[in-house]
Amino acid sequence: MKNTINKSEINLIVTPIDLILYNFKDLNQFYPTSSDNLPYTDFPLEIPKSWEWVRLGDVANLYTGNSINETEKKVKYTGLKDGRFYIATKDVGFDNQISYENGIKIPYNTDQFREAPEGTTLLCIEGGSAGRKIGLIDRTVCFGNKLCCFNPIIINNEYLYYYLQSPIFSIIFIQSITGIIGGVSVNSLKKLLITLPPINEQYRIVEKIKVILSHIDAYDLSEKELHSLKESFPAQLKKSILQYAVQGKLIPQNPTDEPANILLNRIREGELIKEGKTKNNNFIFRRDNSHYEMINGVERCIDEEIPFEIPESWEWVRLGSIGTFIRGSGIKRTDIQSEGVACIRYGEIYTTYNFSIEKTISNVSEDLAIQSKTIVNGDLLFTLTGENKEEIGKTVAFLGNEKTVIGGDMATYTKHEQNSMYLSYLMNSPYAIQQKALLGTGNIIVHISCDKLASILVPLPPFAEQQCIAMKINELLPICNKL
Repeated sequence: MKNTINKSEINLIVTPIDLILYNFKDLNQFYPTSSDNLPYTDFPLEIPKSWEWVRLGDVANLYTGNSINETEKKVKYTGLKDGRFYIATKDVGFDNQISYENGIKIPYNTDQFREAPEGTTLLCIEGGSAGRKIGLIDRTVCFGNKLCCFNPIIINNEYLYYYLQSPIFSIIFIQSITGIIGGVSVNSLKKLLITLPPINEQYRIVEKIKVILSHIDAYDLSEKELHSLKESFPAQLKKSILQYAVQGKLIPQNPTDEPANILLNRIREGELIKEGKTKNNNFIFRRDNSHYEMINGVERCIDEEIPFEIPESWEWVRLGSIGTFIRGSGIKRTDIQSEGVACIRYGEIYTTYNFSIEKTISNVSEDLAIQSKTIVNGDLLFTLTGENKEEIGKTVAFLGNEKTVIGGDMATYTKHEQNSMYLSYLMNSPYAIQQKALLGTGNIIVHISCDKLASILVPLPPFAEQQCIAMKINELLPICNKL
């Protein structure tokens, strides 16, 4: 144990509380050592004439509490309805907070336990937490033998409480630690010095400290909020960009763009011709400032389902009405090999890929690939299971050109005739994530079916605008990543 403190240590540990508790004149004379190895025998600080140097034992009664072995604690004092709370070292936090509700109480009629009166200070004086755990109690309690109660006699209890927290006292305390376990005896504590201002000034000092600490707490809260904002800002900005994009607010509309309803009509007419139908059975349309959905020749108003306004050239559609969902087949981890046909496994959608895939990281054999679902450039991949509802239906666009197959617990969304990157950004927007979360089922493992994905209502811009939106997002997201 060293006996001196160097000047650099002093400069690092002096705080506003010290400047209030002590009228420093020369920090270089801060901590002289004495021949009897008792700190502050030679008064190190100049104090006002109305103040006095005194020993802790002269201004407060100092005493430790009582230990209880675990068996006795469990049998006699656990779960009692009435009695004094029993505070052990573990119940005093490093943040000066005391946990009273620990399940241990001492009956009121028991006189073998020492009590710490309401308003007194408890300080840990033994072990790894010695000098570091301290609390001001707001009720009379019983307490453990490694805690020392400072019961004030001629000193303001809060002044004493703040003094015992000051870095200056910490130096004095550390200098006095002895023993293998490490601690300071009550007798040694009683001999340590403290400055004693007039009682009215003690109250003024306490009030000043409280004012300063309130400012420090407010600053600390602001700093934490700023740090949190810095940590979350890039992710929140990305979400805002995606949300603005799907609401038609990211880029201006071009009046020369072909409206989305013309594209949808071509898609529907093409499907009708393929299927030999004479009328379009399922679609959404607008009439008299309202939205209606036609299903098998029956229309219904869906205004309550429309989440936000979109530009006039856009249309609301069900995802399943402009594309086809096909579920993949199982590919095990043990099926992966270094060469062969490119493949994408379910877990990789969460861990490896973000909004798109150009080159896969896995391969399977030709024989297994024949049994698996093949995807093509422009398809979207959706996960069908996840650990929580916020992640279910994670979506990426496949932009690769080589033959690629997919595993189980995911689906490919194909034949949509839309800009695949716009759809990927759309389905990763806060709006779409919320829709998928509402449709997910299960608690430990969440599931979503292809039919439920197909039912999601999505905003569809003109095809040219889809391309422009995707290009703008591609430009903005890398900037977010640098923040």
